[in-house]
Amino acid sequence: MPVWLAVLGWIYFRDRLPFVVIAGIVLGLVGVALLVWPAGGVAFDVIGIGALIVAPFGWAHGSLFSARAADLPRRPFASTAIQMLAGSVALFAEGAVTGEFGRFDAGAISGASISALVYLIFIGSLLAFNAYAWLLRNAPLSLIGTYAYVNPVVAVALGAIILSEPITARTLLASAVILVAVAMIVTARGRSARAVRAAVAVDPEEAVAMGDLDRAPREP
Repeated sequence: MPVWLAVLGWIYFRDRLPFVVIAGIVLGLVGVALLVWPAGGVAFDVIGIGALIVAPFGWAHGSLFSARAADLPRRPFASTAIQMLAGSVALFAEGAVTGEFGRFDAGAISGASISALVYLIFIGSLLAFNAYAWLLRNAPLSLIGTYAYVNPVVAVALGAIILSEPITARTLLASAVILVAVAMIVTARGRSARAVRAAVAVDPEEAVAMGDLDRAPREP
């Protein structure tokens, strides 16, 4: 996701990223690969890998469009509702085409399934998705994209706490690499923002020439 944001931002908008941010993006990608790389003789699923490549590509396009070009409602909740309604229509259509409706068994729904659905509704959708929509309006994309590096680390930590999954030396090393990468991107963004604010105070035209890495936050 952060790599696609950087590449597509440069292709579409000629966004300039400092070397530290680029290095942080690459280092974070290495850390995630080290974290999720299968051990032993596990075979790769080519279709699954392709889906994992295409999905963040589409997500990055949507994030760029929302942040730069989309005429969104002023209220973030309305924007989120429209996106989720559109997504639900697409998923219902996919379910109909693949025959999922005919295989649905209400009796097979478990308490764990219901708990997971409730979690996705309130935490994954109402909280997380609205927070992401707000960030797209108010924060730089290169900084927003770091969530994709932090998520695997959080997942591994929760797996160890809740499911007692083992924590290996490779897991600790990969987590450290990811955290360093995120710190590089965050600190670089902070330094750039301070430099732009200082330039605005002295010479607004010079501040425009300097740019703000990928964009100035849009007015809510």
